[in-house]
Amino acid sequence: MLFGVVNLNSQNEIRIEDVLSACDTSGAGTGIASIQPKQSVVFANMALFKTRVYQDLKPVVSEEGRLSVVFSGQIYNKEELARTTGIRLESNLAKLVLDLYRKHGQGFVNKINGKFAYAIWDRNSGEVVLGRDRFGIEPLYYYIQNNRINFSTTIAANKQ
Repeated sequence: MLFGVVNLNSQNEIRIEDVLSACDTSGAGTGIASIQPKQSVVFANMALFKTRVYQDLKPVVSEEGRLSVVFSGQIYNKEELARTTGIRLESNLAKLVLDLYRKHGQGFVNKINGKFAYAIWDRNSGEVVLGRDRFGIEPLYYYIQNNRINFSTTIAANKQ
C-alpha cells in the first residue's frame, strides 16, 4: 500500500508516527518511510504480505536528493523498458520509475504496462506528481485539507 502526505505549509511538521499508524490499517504490515527535509513531505509503503521483498517497497530518493518516488504495483514490461531505454533494470520498481521520469518527464507513464500507482516529489520545484495506470486497476485516492494533501492506494489510510 502506497501512502503519502505533502504539507503545503512548511511551518507545520508532519509526524512520522501519525503517517505510519494511518498506513497500518491491517495490523500486518511493516512501514517503510522516506522523510524529506523539514518533514514537509512523507512517502511510505506498507508490506501487506510477509513474503514480499521489502527492498522493492522502499521509496527512492535520487542521488542528488532532488527527486523522491514511491511506487506500488507491478510493471509487466520492465525488461523491455530497460532494454529499449538503456535504463538499468533494478529490483526496486520505484528506481525504474525514477529513471524513466528523469528520461521522459511525466510522459513516462505512457511507456509502462502494468497496474500501479506512484508519487513523485521534486524538491527544487516543490511539485508533487501523483499517477496511476491508465485503466485505474491500482487505485489512488487523495484529499486536500488544511494545506495538506494525503494520498493512498486505500481509502482507509486517508482517515487522518
